[in-house]
Amino acid sequence: ILMYHEINPLPKNGSTGLYVSRENFAKQLDALSKEGYNTVTMEQVYQHWVNKAPLPEKPVVLTFDDGYISHFEYAMKEMAKRGMTGTFYLITDNIGEGKRISEDMVREMYNIGMEVGSHTVGHVNAKSTPEAQLKVQYKDSKKKLESILGMEIKHFCYPFGGRTDGAEKILKDLGYTTAPLTVYGKANYGQGLMRLHRVRIDYTDSINGFLNKIK
Repeated sequence: ILMYHEINPLPKNGSTGLYVSRENFAKQLDALSKEGYNTVTMEQVYQHWVNKAPLPEKPVVLTFDDGYISHFEYAMKEMAKRGMTGTFYLITDNIGEGKRISEDMVREMYNIGMEVGSHTVGHVNAKSTPEAQLKVQYKDSKKKLESILGMEIKHFCYPFGGRTDGAEKILKDLGYTTAPLTVYGKANYGQGLMRLHRVRIDYTDSINGFLNKIK
């Protein structure tokens, strides 16, 4: 499971772990294709692990956190051109605000074959938020996305990678089925479906470095 945030030039004093340039992103997609990797959704991974549904050879999930406009304007379109898919975890308070995506964009992303998941209402960290408040965050974000798309939202991503046992129980009770962390590494079923590891893609990664992270 690869982790992306902004697909844009690195701003002055910006974190290299939160940006990938558009040029590098396109090169990374081409490298994945050339090396025989196949993009899949978190739902496909879930169905594979739980119901033994088949996955293609060399499966990889491309995940995008927060819902930046660059996800719609660039990332999604580059992926769609190559017949690829990705999973976009959206902060629902930011939909339609400033440089984030709109409800119409969310629908277009879904209709073009992208997967949509929750990243809470207001990007709250489970480790520093009361459980009663977490339940509202997790429930309301799910409800908002379901109202936009007219389908069930089952996949979640912890803001800041913050996870607690209580948070995980709330997610399961609400019907979520998977949730990745920010812990570095390859995901496997043994980690638990609500504690999946991811590989962060960095602004400074060369193509060889990028492929080595996956291999």
